[in-house]
Amino acid sequence: GYRPLTSFRFEGDEAIIEDLMPHILSVAGLITGWELRVLEVEGWRRSYPVVDNIAFQLEAGGISLSGEASWTAVIPSFAAHIEGSAGSIKMDLMRRPWTLELMRGGEKRKIGGGGVGRILRLLRLRHPSFTWQYRHFYRVVRGLEPPRLGMEAEEAIVSALREMGEGMRIHG
Repeated sequence: GYRPLTSFRFEGDEAIIEDLMPHILSVAGLITGWELRVLEVEGWRRSYPVVDNIAFQLEAGGISLSGEASWTAVIPSFAAHIEGSAGSIKMDLMRRPWTLELMRGGEKRKIGGGGVGRILRLLRLRHPSFTWQYRHFYRVVRGLEPPRLGMEAEEAIVSALREMGEGMRIHG
């Protein structure tokens, strides 16, 4: 399974929320907007003495967002399912970062895809977001592009993280 390298992950049941949810919320918020409302969060202690798996249900601007995050899988997972009035989007940003599944009017469409080379890069912990993150940071510092998330987004994410940690029902 996944072996966390930073000690904060073993210091409390909210650590999985602090570690993975900012990534999920920053992507989801770009789609749903930043009025995030936490409906339900459940956590399980399966392999570690702290919560290592969560399931969550959120709402943003009338759009339902549900997902799961796990530290106990061979490849960590954080999947999200965003449901709107015209359709839905499914994604797992750790296991299939190149792929989105769209559903609209009963028709399913897959955008992007994997391939053996991409899967091998994930197994070697060479996730594409790391490179993109560092390139973006460099370009922001150099004044070549604006930050992708502003203070409104960051405040909404931090508020949702706090609410998720405080309201999480823990099993095990």
